[in-house]
Amino acid sequence: MSKCILLRSDDVAVTISPEDGELLKLNWFKDGRYTSHYFNGTKVALHRIVASRMTGLSLDELPLVEHLNDDPLDNRRDNLLVSSYQSNNLRRSVAKKSQAQKLRSGRFGASIWYGGKQIYLGTYDSKVLAEQIQQHAKESLLQLVGKYEQLSFHEVYAYFKKEHLL
Repeated sequence: MSKCILLRSDDVAVTISPEDGELLKLNWFKDGRYTSHYFNGTKVALHRIVASRMTGLSLDELPLVEHLNDDPLDNRRDNLLVSSYQSNNLRRSVAKKSQAQKLRSGRFGASIWYGGKQIYLGTYDSKVLAEQIQQHAKESLLQLVGKYEQLSFHEVYAYFKKEHLL
C-alpha cells in the first residue's frame, strides 16, 4: 500500500512507497512539476531521493529519473525508472505520437513511432483493441530499446516482424 504526503502550500497529495515512509517527516514543497526539499541549502526533488535509495547511487551519480506514468506526484518505486537521456527522449516521443486513429472506413489504425518514422501495426474494429495493440507494441519497443539503447529503425522493424507484432 502506498503512502501520501500532503503538501502544505498547495494541498496536493504526493504518493510514495511504504519503504520510503520516513520521508513523510520532511517538509516538502511543490517546485514546478516536482516535489522538493532543501538539504543543506540544496534543493533536491523527491523522485531523485527515492531513486537514490532504490539504486544505492548517490544523487550526483544518478543520471535521469523518469516517472513511468508521467505523473510527477507519483513517486512510488515501481513508477520510477533510472534512465539515459536517449531512453527518456524515445519514451516521450513514442508516447506523444502514438495514438489510435479513426479511419474513414470506421475502423481504427494503430501505429507507433521510432526514430521519426512510423511503424504501422494494422487496423482494428474497435478503438479499445487498437489501443491495446498499440500499448503492447510501445511496451515491447521501450523494453527493446532499454536493453540495447542504439537501434536503427530497420532493426526495430525487423524485431516487430519477427515477434509478430506487425
